[in-house]
Amino acid sequence: MVNKPGNLTENNSGAGASRPKSVGVLTLEGNFNFGNVLQSFALQRSVQLLGVRTVEAVHGVPMGPTRFRIQKTRIENFIQNPSRYLKLIASRFIGPLDENRQSRGANIIHPDRSAQISRFVSERIAVSSARYFKDSRRDSFGSKYTFFVVGSDQVWNPAATNANSEWFLEFAEPEQRVAYAASISAPSIPRELRSKYRKGLRGIPQISVREHQGADIVEELIGRRPPVVLDPTMLHTADFWDELASKPASLENKNYVLFFHLKDGDDRSGGESVVLRRSNIVEEYATRNGLEIIDIYDPVDPQLLAIGPLEFIGAIRNARLVVTDSFHAAAFSTIFHTPFLLEERGNMNSRFETLLDHIGLNNRMLNEIVDVESALDVDWESVDERLADRRRDSLAFLAGALGLTPPGECK
Repeated sequence: MVNKPGNLTENNSGAGASRPKSVGVLTLEGNFNFGNVLQSFALQRSVQLLGVRTVEAVHGVPMGPTRFRIQKTRIENFIQNPSRYLKLIASRFIGPLDENRQSRGANIIHPDRSAQISRFVSERIAVSSARYFKDSRRDSFGSKYTFFVVGSDQVWNPAATNANSEWFLEFAEPEQRVAYAASISAPSIPRELRSKYRKGLRGIPQISVREHQGADIVEELIGRRPPVVLDPTMLHTADFWDELASKPASLENKNYVLFFHLKDGDDRSGGESVVLRRSNIVEEYATRNGLEIIDIYDPVDPQLLAIGPLEFIGAIRNARLVVTDSFHAAAFSTIFHTPFLLEERGNMNSRFETLLDHIGLNNRMLNEIVDVESALDVDWESVDERLADRRRDSLAFLAGALGLTPPGECK
């Protein structure tokens, strides 16, 4: 039996190569972000479908900036926009004005939504029984798995992991180290961290990144340009996600435009969110077509606060249009053929540029379009063809890095 080239199926077995016994995956942990847990689940499932039976997330890995970098960032934020920074600090002490809503600026998630994300993790993601920081001998942790894969979402962002050696898998032997779609999500590496990045990157023989900007940074640091591969969520087809997606009950029998904005962009003054002021052209489009505008990040409807990751992708699948600053909302819009518009996200726009390059679309930025109807006219057949090519190449990298046969080549 020959699998369709580049597609993951239950029939993939890694035939033709000795299968690794186990893979430990390092990715950012937490119950506060739909995209993060969905990409973690997708990467784990991809490795399983390539033929690895034991794939587990490794938790307890040290992350976060040092106290010096925290203070430095706070000072920079205050200098850049004093009024917005003071409002953000006040919201952390006072809390949201409405207890049924989330504080966007402080990036605080409602406890009901956090509980649903936690439930998804416990039901869908296998986690190692041994937390990294509890291991009495860190040098021995590398022997727990045949390979370690670090990826994807922001795992090399200096503000998130601070160049800690664990995120470059330095506790494992070099031949065990793989980086899949590692995202830096920053335009550059701070000067004081560059030597750590250079050392860590040179120690990983198999590196791939998620953004073109990340490939530029890696090449500048170590003189080796890594391949740019798909986010793990896009390794799977619409059929895979369609079986999992669940439309929120409160959106049944509704036709709507979906807004999902994680935070105010870095370049906005006064802290006014595009979600709150609603772009006039989107409002006009919704009015003309009898569509309701649903803000799923900060909804008025309390039922939407308690949705989980699978309801999140279900809401995207059934929307007439998605307006977002979230990479994963755009990724799932692409998978489900839901037209989408993007709002700039400060210095994180490289992720959007790379995604649009992968799928061959350009007129997606909200601040560049003249009318919404033109953005709805998408050649999805061409998008799917380009995505299939990128998926094949991405899976070939992942399989090769783990010593496995890429899908579509096993007979």
